[in-house]
Formats: sequence, C-alpha cells, structure tokens
Amino acid sequence: MSSGDIILECKRRYQAGEEIESLIRYLRSSGHSKIESIATIAKACGVGLGAAKELVHRSATWQDRLESDDKFHANVAEAIDRMKADD
Repeated sequence: MSSGDIILECKRRYQAGEEIESLIRYLRSSGHSKIESIATIAKACGVGLGAAKELVHRSATWQDRLESDDKFHANVAEAIDRMKADD
C-alpha cells in the first residue's frame, strides 16, 4: 500500500468514527515509523504537525518509546543550548 493509500485509509476510518489511538496502532502494526505515523495522522485527521506529534508521541501505542524519545529530545535541546553559549 502506498503512503497515499494509507492516508486515505486512515482518513476513511477517522471519518467513520474510529479513534485516533486505533489509527496509530494500525500504523505501527503496519510497520510505519513514529515520524511516518505523525505525518499520516496530521494529513488523515486534519490536525497540525505539532498536534499530531503530541497525539502519536503520547499515545499508548508508542508508550514503550516515550521515555527514550523524551531523553533524546532533552539531550538535543541541551546540546543546542551549549552551542549557543559557545558562540
């Protein structure tokens, strides 16, 4: 299934009343990465990328990655702050 087909399938399901968590679970079980899931949820559900990121990041489906992803983001932010301080 192409990415366009996946978006259309998710949009159809969402419009039929399927909950976003169920769509996220469908995407992950279909082999989509977290980033791909964010983009698909944004397009299929008509939400902005920031909102889609929060929905996917905080979902029960991706709960196993929450702590490590939060730590990664914190490390990136810390590195950027150190780079700014060095300038």
